[in-house]
Amino acid sequence: MLRQRLIKLANENSRYRDSLLRTARAGLHKRADAVFDHKRFPHPDTGNKVKFNSLPPKEQKKIRALYSKKANGKLNKFLDKVRGLDDSVKSKLKSSSAQVKMFVSSPEDRKRMLKGMTDGIKKAPGKIAHKAVHEVKHVAKEYKEAAHAAKKIVTRKKLSPAEKKSLFAVTVATTVAGLAAVSGGLLSGFGTLGVNTGKHMVLNGIHNVFGDGFLALETGVAGKGLLEIFSKVGSEKEVSDDEAMAAVTEQVLKGLTKKLEQGFSDEEMVKILNGDTPKFRVEG
Repeated sequence: MLRQRLIKLANENSRYRDSLLRTARAGLHKRADAVFDHKRFPHPDTGNKVKFNSLPPKEQKKIRALYSKKANGKLNKFLDKVRGLDDSVKSKLKSSSAQVKMFVSSPEDRKRMLKGMTDGIKKAPGKIAHKAVHEVKHVAKEYKEAAHAAKKIVTRKKLSPAEKKSLFAVTVATTVAGLAAVSGGLLSGFGTLGVNTGKHMVLNGIHNVFGDGFLALETGVAGKGLLEIFSKVGSEKEVSDDEAMAAVTEQVLKGLTKKLEQGFSDEEMVKILNGDTPKFRVEG
């Protein structure tokens, strides 16, 4: 959470950007090792297959170096192959972590990392949603209005255009926070590059599930799905602001897993990295 705030401050304050991003990157090294969690390595002393963090520091350094070399090679091939990727994004990717490079350039690694996110969401979607709401509520200016709009859905009250826009903005923020929580540091790695990949992945996922009428909640499929969740937590009067936003976030996270399971093609990755995301009919 602190690292994400540092990244946000860096993007808002050009004067201190370099120093803030250096501080944010410093905390990424340990999280980046999550990419090795699914593997076992022979211990140089015993020959036994062990987890990465059980290896001697010298062996860990060696494996990181090999992985980094592999990631650089795959990224270079990816950049030579794809068309339409902004030059500024290419430059940022070249200085990114090995984990980010592999996600972008290797379909196999991308699929594996997306599966990890999907499994994380499916394991405890409600818990992740509540944690995401707790993180976002302190920084989102529109949080109160968005939560009020979410609570109105349960009684099928009509939302104003302003309420729908607020709900959309905060829902994207909470869903990105939930996705970041299960990404093993991946989205934080993108964040230090100033690339809001999480947001674009979420927008593509929302569009994939709900279409361009995501906030036509009075009659849309999203509204029906939310009503099912609200029926479990009680009537409008009994639902708190946080419960309302968590219910919305949980619904979108569950929907997002469908897109994560499908994966993103190289062409879709180019669009995500460029920030070319679907336009939504917010006012319904």
